Amino acid sequence: MATIAGLSPALAQTPLQGGFARPLDAEARIVRHPERAAILAVASAGSRHVAVGERGLILLSDDDGRSWRQSKSPVSVTLTDVTFVGEQLGWAVGHSGIVLHTADGGQSWIKQADGAQLARLALEEADRLIAGGSPAGAAVKRSSQGLVDDGPDKPLLGVSFGSATVGVVVGAYGLAFMTRDGGKTWQSLLGLIDNPTGQHLNAVAVNGRTTLIAGEQGLVLKSNDGLGTFERLPSPYRGSLFAAALLPSGHAVVGGIKGNLFVSETTDSPWKKVDLAVPSAVTAISGATNGVALVATQAGVVYRLLPDQGIVETVPSVRRPMMTAVSMTANGSFIIGSLYGLVRSASGEPQNNKP
Repeated sequence: MATIAGLSPALAQTPLQGGFARPLDAEARIVRHPERAAILAVASAGSRHVAVGERGLILLSDDDGRSWRQSKSPVSVTLTDVTFVGEQLGWAVGHSGIVLHTADGGQSWIKQADGAQLARLALEEADRLIAGGSPAGAAVKRSSQGLVDDGPDKPLLGVSFGSATVGVVVGAYGLAFMTRDGGKTWQSLLGLIDNPTGQHLNAVAVNGRTTLIAGEQGLVLKSNDGLGTFERLPSPYRGSLFAAALLPSGHAVVGGIKGNLFVSETTDSPWKKVDLAVPSAVTAISGATNGVALVATQAGVVYRLLPDQGIVETVPSVRRPMMTAVSMTANGSFIIGSLYGLVRSASGEPQNNKP
């Protein structure tokens, strides 16, 4: 989820050290029980799992989620998403437009960009559009100037990389940027996305040359050229979408409020609705093994989605309120992230809810 209401006990019980510093400039504090903090995303880096959450926390587990240790984080802004390509290369994004990068499996992290830098890039891109006679130039200029004037106050909400070099980050008020060099430089996508009202972009998935973005008011965008040229897809639903995934099988999956979950055989195929047993907001979708996707909901229910058959199976042994993330380990267990921390659960036997 994009924002956190209040402060988890894990951090509330830890006193501030030293004087005041901007969260973008202050390292995350070391806390006694980081696994109890609000967690917003979990990703696998080979056999390791990496979780991110409130106040810049980054956690690592090398035993399938049985124990967690805190990694040193260069910021104390809330981190909203994390992704890895292989075992070593990872990126995390969060509030104030922060982009972090690791090249050692999450052991150490550096800043690659923040909201102020990204705003300046957007403004420079707008000037190029105007100079080139683009009809979108004036609108992009207004939006970009607003980003510069406001300062780095807008969160990035999603990050995905299709390779070690090509990735996309998205966020509130239509923020969208692309890199082709692993995050060393970024290109604004504001002039390439059909989002004139600046709707929030909540999730992004990149697989090869294909990028899928899901957002506010049912907004779904895709790019198949690997160059950041996007088109708006017919929306399967007019409510907000919070999660998106591109599966190895080629299926696209998006989910949002009230348990609305949709599957498409490809990004060019019609969307098909998949009914969930408990109609609660879909907060995370991740690929598992054998073409199966895992779906987490705000109500604390995890589902296995078989996209070819349009079947969802409830995982009965997995329960955690206010889920934000789900990941499967090599032995079939689940790692669950939530606003109440991290838990590990056996997979259990699925129950087929909807034939």
